[in-house]
Amino acid sequence: EVYKAKPTATLSITDDSGEHKKFTVDYEVSEGAKDLQARLEFKELGEGKEYQTIETKSFNNEDELSFSKTDGIYEAGDYRVVISGAFEIKDGLEHTNDDIGTSTESYIPIVIKTLTGNMNNHYVEKKGNVNITYTSDANTKLPIKNVTITPYENVTAIGSLGSASEEVTKEATANRVTFTAPDKNGGLAYQATKVTFDVDEKYGKEHDVTSEVVYVEVLKTKITVENVSAEEDYDGKKLTITFDAIDPDSILSDCSSCYVRLFGNSKIMEGKNEELGEQELSQSPAFKVGKNTVVYENLEENVYYTLQIIATYDRDTDMLNDLYGEANEGSQVDQHYGKLILFPPIDIEFSEMKIDKDPLHVNEQFNFSFKANFINELADIEDLEITSITLLTNTINDYEVTKEGDVYTVKNVEAFKREGQQKIYFYSVMLSNNEKVRIQGREDFAVNVSPASPVINFMGKNNNGLLKPYLVK
Repeated sequence: EVYKAKPTATLSITDDSGEHKKFTVDYEVSEGAKDLQARLEFKELGEGKEYQTIETKSFNNEDELSFSKTDGIYEAGDYRVVISGAFEIKDGLEHTNDDIGTSTESYIPIVIKTLTGNMNNHYVEKKGNVNITYTSDANTKLPIKNVTITPYENVTAIGSLGSASEEVTKEATANRVTFTAPDKNGGLAYQATKVTFDVDEKYGKEHDVTSEVVYVEVLKTKITVENVSAEEDYDGKKLTITFDAIDPDSILSDCSSCYVRLFGNSKIMEGKNEELGEQELSQSPAFKVGKNTVVYENLEENVYYTLQIIATYDRDTDMLNDLYGEANEGSQVDQHYGKLILFPPIDIEFSEMKIDKDPLHVNEQFNFSFKANFINELADIEDLEITSITLLTNTINDYEVTKEGDVYTVKNVEAFKREGQQKIYFYSVMLSNNEKVRIQGREDFAVNVSPASPVINFMGKNNNGLLKPYLVK
């Protein structure tokens, strides 16, 4: 049995308007086909894409055939038209909706109407990253591969801005380009002038554009405070603070709130902290660039103090306020805390205490030696040494202290006046930093004092002409 010949269609598709809104189809269908349909298929740009039907219409042979887009333009990519229809393959047997012809391919190139650069933050650090994300009103979903950034010169509308870097082409990631800001504070303006897509030339690989200008301000360097030190005058209850203020971009000249503040946090009372809250003692005038000296007087013993060196300032010039609003006012607040503990109750652990006389007698001076371990993590005690000590035997006396290795020695300690078990009481020590530390709880050391040694004087002679002894207790 011989089947009838299948009808055929020859056709071509043309983007003949040049506006990428209409495809005209030239076709010729052989006899025998009916119920004709034409479907427009599209393959978007990118690897691994397949043709998908985007529109279908019915038509009669010899009708004009075209596809039009009423809103915007067709997406960039490849297009083709497929014609299908019904036909008899033998008497009484019909095929329906069977493809009978496919057109040659046509394509729509990439068209960019506008390109807009956006930044999450228009303020960057010196040599920091400038991140600009570009969004395009274009007929493609493809991401931008490269963007050429050009300095924008017409910046008088927002004041005096510095010159941007030279033109640079940067690879884009998710439509975002990143480049390095200059090592100088001030305003910059950038404009994208060319974008590149990862496509064949015919689709529009490179596009000259005129994007909106993106303005950036490189912030002034933060004020830093270095070499903070505190010198204590124990006797005068005075503290002298010195520090260096580093200000590379002259922020301090406009600083309305730059000062030094000292306040007490807590006081040691009978070995326990008594909270004082933030009892402010003094606030000094604004400090200056370079070395600063601040003196606080009439301070209390055994109080934990906190020193604050505070600088509240604006690191930008406000030149971008009219464009993006005030985004930086009050946001740059640097507080440098120098935690200081003045006249701290340093605990001293005494060990290996001993005297150089055994036995020790009443009315006999002696040398006293000991080791000392400073216990206070809050104070700077690494290099401290004892230079003198106040002891009580019969009376309270101050003694110079010598040190050999880790052993301290007090020479010629006042003698005890009574025999039996006696105690050496520790009252205070003077440290190598000129700080006098009272010993918490009065450390003591027990010694056994023997009666005074007998003293024999020979006074005159007895009847036998021998010396006559006289015992003196």
